[in-house]
Amino acid sequence: LDFIVRFLSHPVLSGFTSAAAIIIGLSQLKNLFGIHLPRDKQLHNIFGSFIPEVDETHLLTLGISVLSIIFLFGARKIKRKVKALKRFPDALFLVLVLILASEVLDFGDHGVDLVGKVPKGLPAPKNLPWDRMGDLAPTAASIALIAFLESFAVARAIAEKEHYEVDPRQELLALGLCNIVGSFFKCMPVTGSFSRSAVNFQAGAKSTISSMVTAVAVMLVVIFLTPLFEPLPKAVLGSIIVVAVSSLVNVQEMKHLWKTDRRDLFLLLVSFGSTLFVGLVEGILIAAAMSMVLVLQKAVIPH
Repeated sequence: LDFIVRFLSHPVLSGFTSAAAIIIGLSQLKNLFGIHLPRDKQLHNIFGSFIPEVDETHLLTLGISVLSIIFLFGARKIKRKVKALKRFPDALFLVLVLILASEVLDFGDHGVDLVGKVPKGLPAPKNLPWDRMGDLAPTAASIALIAFLESFAVARAIAEKEHYEVDPRQELLALGLCNIVGSFFKCMPVTGSFSRSAVNFQAGAKSTISSMVTAVAVMLVVIFLTPLFEPLPKAVLGSIIVVAVSSLVNVQEMKHLWKTDRRDLFLLLVSFGSTLFVGLVEGILIAAAMSMVLVLQKAVIPH
């Protein structure tokens, strides 16, 4: 796996993260507009499902979404200019205000889709189905490969923005340990979430301590505070994700490569287009394969 990620060059990652950010942002259309849409990760399918449903838009939900997005973008600009407000938790503030507004104004009674009841408590550990390991191994291996590629892609994209290095072996070790522990609690496969990484980055996180704080906060919420979040409109969560992932769309990189390196621009566009129209997983695999082909071509025909 360490060998494979070496082919994820900067243009490949830039194209993938930009396209993935667009897809993840568009996946929130159902929450932003208050309509029912099937889950999909291909641009043409998302718009094909969305356009016929636009007439069913819930206006109060859309209003909440628009105001939330305006507030978050406005807070981002103000925080850049006013150093005293740099650490102001704008997303958390928005969530608390909208929870209060939802309670007072009865958003749920007016058709706004709310988070609703959240299961309380933590799962108990259970033994693994050792007798089925052989049957599960091929599927588990493919999930591990795809999860690692996606996780490393978003980690390196953020690392390049913040000017630090990411060790793929260390990332793989961390993901492996997380999945080993999680397997005893019937957890979903653990990986670096694209949207949550973007939200974490947007919130100003600088180290893994933010993940530790988040983990402790989630445990406390799940054990003691789940009723508090029941009246929260899903439109607010969708708005937070849209604003967070928007910072990962890198248009400047495309302009730069157009002027300096057309081959890298081609790689970026292949990664961008395949991720948008084929899928997130397929996009990064196609781009990595294309990168490998170009490296081999350069080695065989150096001039």
